[in-house]
Amino acid sequence: MPSDTSSQDNKAIARRIFDEMWNKGNLDIIDELYAPKAACYDLFMPDLELGREDTKERVRTYRNAFPDLKVSIENLLCEKNIVIIRWTGTATHKGELLGIAPTGKRVKSSGTTTYQFRNGKVVKEWVNWNPMQMMTQLGLLPQWITNRSSQ
Repeated sequence: MPSDTSSQDNKAIARRIFDEMWNKGNLDIIDELYAPKAACYDLFMPDLELGREDTKERVRTYRNAFPDLKVSIENLLCEKNIVIIRWTGTATHKGELLGIAPTGKRVKSSGTTTYQFRNGKVVKEWVNWNPMQMMTQLGLLPQWITNRSSQ
């Protein structure tokens, strides 16, 4: 798929998304860096997938539940208009999360996010992670479920 931005530009945009959107909670950056009809696929929030407003709602949901969220980029790979990031997130559950009352527990999760860019904007985003790991850390699932799902 043609793109007018370089691999270096796309890597820089992906880093900005993690730093400004996830770590600082800056939702305005979504209007700047995401295409109007960008699609995002997140296992934990399948009902929110199309457009900037759904992306803002997804970020708002996670950041309200985990206001001290810190996501670190472990690896970043780029090939033309595709950027893949392996990340680790840590946070404390201090707000409601999709009907789950705050537990005050710390969580640590890891996963990968793949971005597809066109003309310097995210057009597709795939988030792959294990929500059961987080739910177990919150005390909502037995530990053995997480142990078996990671084998």
